[in-house]
Amino acid sequence: MATRRGGPTTATACDGDFNSAAPKGPQEPLQKEKNRRELDAKLASNKVNVLREMHMAPLPLVLAIMICSGVMWVFAFRDVFATGRPVLGPVDDAMQHFTKSTAFFDDTNGKLPAGKSPSSVPSRIVARTVTIASGAIALVAFRDLCFPGQIMSAIPRDDVYLEWTNAFFHSPPSGTVEAEENGLEAPLYIGDKFISQLLALHLLVSCIHKFASSFLIRTGKDGSGEVKGKIYWRSQALGDGMLLFIFRLFAPAAKSASLDLRWHLMTIGYETFILALYGYV
Repeated sequence: MATRRGGPTTATACDGDFNSAAPKGPQEPLQKEKNRRELDAKLASNKVNVLREMHMAPLPLVLAIMICSGVMWVFAFRDVFATGRPVLGPVDDAMQHFTKSTAFFDDTNGKLPAGKSPSSVPSRIVARTVTIASGAIALVAFRDLCFPGQIMSAIPRDDVYLEWTNAFFHSPPSGTVEAEENGLEAPLYIGDKFISQLLALHLLVSCIHKFASSFLIRTGKDGSGEVKGKIYWRSQALGDGMLLFIFRLFAPAAKSASLDLRWHLMTIGYETFILALYGYV
């Protein structure tokens, strides 16, 4: 420190440090905030670009698929819902004769469709759909009703399903780790077991009802079997719709337990669509 004798202080060595440590005003926090916002915007933009490159197909590829596969989709839709009906003139008519599909289509009023006899089922499409979708549901429902807690190795992630539905708590399979951990507490979950078996019974009865309406009803000489089938399919479509709503409602909870219900939803949704289509159209 340097001073002049007998007078006031004129200079100090720490004056420069004191001035540099003084606040620079409100401009510096505002500038930092602005820089931070610009950096966040750049990061968000980069993330969007990366996601677009990873998950979005190029537009020319999308157009090519829509043009090329769109025609095939129309033919596939025709083969499912109007089997045997030509839609593109003589060339398509020849294709239908070649694949022997014309036997399944006849728009003559007052007569049975070609290829159908009085003893045939009202709709083969409904019968196939019910066999695939309701057959899987009936298999699981029968297990939950008669053999609760037993793992079916043929069904993927069946152990996760049983754990999520508390089957390992009220009906732990003997000789397993679950039986050692939950065997003593299993009687306390008798209410859960009753509800589980009751639900399985209702699903099993619903599946039997679908099988009966799809395979036991016959077309008949006057074609009245289709009218009878439509009456059943309408109510079954409503029941499947409610079941689909319940599955969709619990899908997020199941996902948290590593149980993916997307295939279940697609199967039940497809069966609901087919039953509603042939029941109401």
